[in-house]
Amino acid sequence: MAAGRVKVVILGHSFIRRLRDFVFTTPDYGNLRLFSSQFSVKFRARGGLTIGQLASSSNLVNFVGEDICFLQIGSNDLCNVSLPVKDIANAITSFASFLIVSGKVNIVIIGQVFFRSPHVTDPRYNDRVIELNMLLESICVNSDLRLKFWHHHGFWNDQNMSHLSPDGVHLQNPTENPRPMQKYAQSIKSAILHCAHTFMPR
Repeated sequence: MAAGRVKVVILGHSFIRRLRDFVFTTPDYGNLRLFSSQFSVKFRARGGLTIGQLASSSNLVNFVGEDICFLQIGSNDLCNVSLPVKDIANAITSFASFLIVSGKVNIVIIGQVFFRSPHVTDPRYNDRVIELNMLLESICVNSDLRLKFWHHHGFWNDQNMSHLSPDGVHLQNPTENPRPMQKYAQSIKSAILHCAHTFMPR
């Protein structure tokens, strides 16, 4: 931990890119509302990203010595219905373990994958989301303690998925309704704080 601050990298697909834009353009959410004297937060993201593309991207993973990585990935992989969900889960957790053993980061938090609106996706997609989340959680629970699974609370009881934008995939545009993005930002902040005690001075 450099200069007494917990170093955090938030990594993933378009959800993270959109979160980064929200954080950078919303003064109240600078540094993900974490004290800058205690936390240093940076974002690495690209829209449409799959786990294979992320693992092979030297630009996105060219960091080292971070304390915490929050990883949001897997939804684009699920679109390929010929790809077994177990293979996706293994690829995600193997990549997360690589980040740890290579010294890039000390703890990886894997974020729960979101549903999509049924009218914009394959009928099997949301069933595959459930299966993937269950596998990711199981692997994390039975793995090294430095690999965590995080539930995004507040996005699962809304049967009409009103938190999603008209595209049925992403959270609503914050300029039209900021609440879903605020909840997502708070969820990731909570995940970071949950793990940060490992690195915070006593």
